[in-house]
Amino acid sequence: SSVLPAAPATLEQALGKLLARDPADRYVHATAAARALEACATAAAVPDVRGIRRWLPAGAVVVLAVLVMVVARRGERADSSALANAAAERPAGVGEPAWRAYQRGREQEARATFEGYQSAIEFYRQAETLDQNFASAAAGIARAYTNFGYLSFPGGPTIREAQDSATQASSRAMAHDPSDPDVLFAAAAVAYRFYYDRAGALALQRKAVAKRPNDAMLRAILGDLLLLAGKPDSGLREVEAAVRLDSSSAAMRAQQAWYLYMLRRYDDAIRAAERGLVLDPSNAELHEYTGWALTHSGRASEAIPYLQRASKLSGGRLMTRASLGYAFGRMGATDSARAILRFLEQEVASQHASPVLLAWVQMGLGDTAAALTSFELGWEQRSALLNFLDLNRAWVPLHGAPRFEALRRKVGLSTESAPR
Repeated sequence: SSVLPAAPATLEQALGKLLARDPADRYVHATAAARALEACATAAAVPDVRGIRRWLPAGAVVVLAVLVMVVARRGERADSSALANAAAERPAGVGEPAWRAYQRGREQEARATFEGYQSAIEFYRQAETLDQNFASAAAGIARAYTNFGYLSFPGGPTIREAQDSATQASSRAMAHDPSDPDVLFAAAAVAYRFYYDRAGALALQRKAVAKRPNDAMLRAILGDLLLLAGKPDSGLREVEAAVRLDSSSAAMRAQQAWYLYMLRRYDDAIRAAERGLVLDPSNAELHEYTGWALTHSGRASEAIPYLQRASKLSGGRLMTRASLGYAFGRMGATDSARAILRFLEQEVASQHASPVLLAWVQMGLGDTAAALTSFELGWEQRSALLNFLDLNRAWVPLHGAPRFEALRRKVGLSTESAPR
């Protein structure tokens, strides 16, 4: 380093990663940053910036690591607190090793990325192996697979594999403890995302919230299900309560931004996302929902950088890629939109993506006939995205088309619930 010529390369690399301009190039968690700095503690010679040679004890680097943890912990809490705060105490009968594995799974799941969900499943499986009656571990597996099946990632499980694995894990969890809030949460997600049982999911989520009313994530998801049930005002109250319960959570701001986008309150959605990005600039969902809201505010060109960053930060989430293709189409960049469409067609062919993602890009290109065909293929796959036929602004031009209305009836959406 020109500033610290005697600094060890490992320290220079760690500091470079800490100060990276792009959040995707930084450490995922503050603890990872602290461990990297702690590993540099054996290098004792660190000159100051004025060129005056100083010798710092190895412990000073550890102190620096602790300071980094304290400062960066705010961002880490923004990632993980919403999911982890509900399970702070080890349940009676669960061994310490299984509990540690489970907690690691919660931390990884909170990242909401491809790698995070993969690691979460590994830790949850480890916890379930250590304690075969650990209901929350099985519920964690179900949640992670549900997200794989809903969000879609290249190289991840196929849609059908994710659906089957989530269903099986949820069934195991319910068999162990059908009253546990985590178990009810996972069962609700499986019910509505893969089986279109929104009424059943709402009942399960209400039970979960009744058991744990101060859990921000449970309240936020209850809000989503109330929106799907045609009760947007009640749902918004739950989402706002979730934000109050965990005001330092970027994840809760992301839930709020998503909800406001679905209500077509685009300026409010952007402001909610901006507040979340102050807490955690590496949260992929906040970038994505900002992009969605900008696109439908007639500012598609401004949306592109947000969606591109969201794709990178999430580990290549295919839903994000589809929304990027839609934005390109809306702004007239048809070559870029069609390139994304071709990529998604390959992922659909390999069963890693829902055909509904093709419809998203096709709507951006104005190809409504192709979009309707893709929606119908999504029905055959039981795509979770069909729950949002009435809510996603991108699909409004299809409302009233006979094929679209027939699909709505198959999914169980009432005539009254469609916004016009």
